[in-house]
Amino acid sequence: MRTEMLTFSQYKAHPPRSRARYLNDHMDGDTDLKGEFCKKALRWETDSIARWYLIRAIGILKIKAAIPHLIKICLEPEVKFKGSSLHLITAWSLGKIGENAIDLLLSALKHCKVAENQKCLVDALGEIRNPRAIDALKMAFENMDQQVKLWAALSLSKIGKASLDVLYNMFFNTRKIKERIVILDAIDKIGDCGSREFLKKILLEGSEQEVYYILTKCTRLFDQSFYEPLLLITKRQDIENRKLAKRMLKGLPFGSDSL
Repeated sequence: MRTEMLTFSQYKAHPPRSRARYLNDHMDGDTDLKGEFCKKALRWETDSIARWYLIRAIGILKIKAAIPHLIKICLEPEVKFKGSSLHLITAWSLGKIGENAIDLLLSALKHCKVAENQKCLVDALGEIRNPRAIDALKMAFENMDQQVKLWAALSLSKIGKASLDVLYNMFFNTRKIKERIVILDAIDKIGDCGSREFLKKILLEGSEQEVYYILTKCTRLFDQSFYEPLLLITKRQDIENRKLAKRMLKGLPFGSDSL
């Protein structure tokens, strides 16, 4: 049962734990907190847990006027909680608000120099899931810190099929195996059947690590057209990949018991 609504003045008079508890009481799948209250309280609030709840409420309410302040929080030092953080909930809320946040996010990312903050901005762009962010996310992957690369690839996967051609180009433009695996993971997360030709090419021409990743992570996209690449792997790849390919051939409808 939700507690009685407080005015902002009444809210300010409570200690931090009481404020956080009050906010939690007024949020479940939705919230009955008012937008003006949330904006005013977030500008004033210093307690990290209370701020987390206010940021979440702003996302639920889709308050466009709060976008600049949410981006400001992205540019502040991270505060982590068990299973979440201020940056994670801020990215989620910006995603809920949607396309209206894209231009300010792109501008902030262009000028941001701190990896921790870049990660939040990149995450928010992925949460919005708009193809307008693809080029900026590609730049983030190519030019930023390793932890930002991971989130840039994840954000591209959230945008989905529209990111695939860029992800293919990113894969072939790097020789770093860790980066290639991260890109393969993003392609796998999208899970589009249009990736089959790309995956078959990597099975035929890729490194042992890349082949192993596809054989263990991307098999939901396999169909009869993978028969030849799998058969070739059983003849010329390392022992572990040969075993995986043989097992897969036997398990699929077109498999051969003689392998």
